[in-house]
Amino acid sequence: MMKKAKIKPLFKKGVRQNIKNYRLTSILSVFSKPLEKLMHNRLLLFLKMHNILTCKQHRFMESKSRETASHLFIQSVQEALGRHLHAVGIFLNLSKAHGVINHNRLLDKLDSYGIRGFVKKWFQSYLTNRTQFVEISQTDRSKYTQQRFQSSSRAILYGVPQGSILGPLLISISMTYH
Repeated sequence: MMKKAKIKPLFKKGVRQNIKNYRLTSILSVFSKPLEKLMHNRLLLFLKMHNILTCKQHRFMESKSRETASHLFIQSVQEALGRHLHAVGIFLNLSKAHGVINHNRLLDKLDSYGIRGFVKKWFQSYLTNRTQFVEISQTDRSKYTQQRFQSSSRAILYGVPQGSILGPLLISISMTYH
C-alpha cells in the first residue's frame, strides 16, 4: 500500500484531446509522509554537515528555484562583462529527472558518502518493489456521473517517487559528483 502510486493525468492547457497537454501526477500514500519527512530532514542534515551538496545547485533545493539560478547567472555574467571576461552558461532540463534515476547508482552514491548499514537498507527498501497504476476519470456532466478507469499495476524499476518528500533530495544526490 505504501509503495503503490496512483498516476493521474492532469490537464494543463490547450486542446484536451492532445496527450501532451497533460501532466502526470503521482498520488502517494499519506501514511508514508511522516516517515519520509523524518528521513529527509536527517539526510539533509547529514549532507549539509559533510558539505556534500553544492550551494550552486538550485533545482530541487529548499528556498532555491529556476528563478534564483537565473538571477545568480545574470549577476555572474554582469560581473564577468564588467571585468571584460567571457561568460558561458550551461543549462540542463531536468523535467523528467524523477523517472530516470538508477536505484543501484543512487545507493552506491549514498554508500560512498557514508550512508551505510541500516539506513542504506532503508533507502534500498524505499526505492525498490514500488508499483504504479494509471487512473483516468471521465465526467458526464449531463448525467452527473463519473466513471473511473484503471490500468493494471506495473513495477517501477527506475526513478524516485514523484510527489514524494524525499524525491527531490534523492535527485540532488544523484546529480552530485565527487
